[in-house]
Amino acid sequence: PIRLNAVHPSPVGRVRVRDSFEWYADDYVDAARLAFATERTRAEAGVSYGFATPAAGRSRSDERQAFASVSHEFARALTVGVLMLARDDRTRNEQPRWLFGQAYGRAGALRYWGNGALRRGRSTTATFAGWAFDTGAALRLGSGGPTLTLGYAVGSGDVNRSDSVDRTFRQT
Repeated sequence: PIRLNAVHPSPVGRVRVRDSFEWYADDYVDAARLAFATERTRAEAGVSYGFATPAAGRSRSDERQAFASVSHEFARALTVGVLMLARDDRTRNEQPRWLFGQAYGRAGALRYWGNGALRRGRSTTATFAGWAFDTGAALRLGSGGPTLTLGYAVGSGDVNRSDSVDRTFRQT
């Protein structure tokens, strides 16, 4: 599931940003955020500095980010969520945006999921137009027994590097 977990129950401070598939992110960031939750619906939005550990010569202040997510559990059998991340990377002079969709659930011993993502935005030399998806199912064979898993994942690549469109999908 999509979860932005506050390390301290405050709208400002250290926040763990993660989703169970680790498509979106799995990191602790300093952020200001707003969160809303009911028994079946969760929505969060915020701004932060840095998701990834900075490379040599960079600091987290080189990356400003806005993030938002909403998910709804229709039943144990189906939860659907949408996530957005917009980054302003001043060191690389690029502003990528990701839009993620996620659906997952459980039916008895069968667990299933589907994730899709679009990467859009721009840099000083290119426009971003990547996509990816990952889907699968896992069937537990008996109580505590082995699990049979079948999955498929694919992401776009850039076959024409001479144009100004970068079709490569890159995760956050």
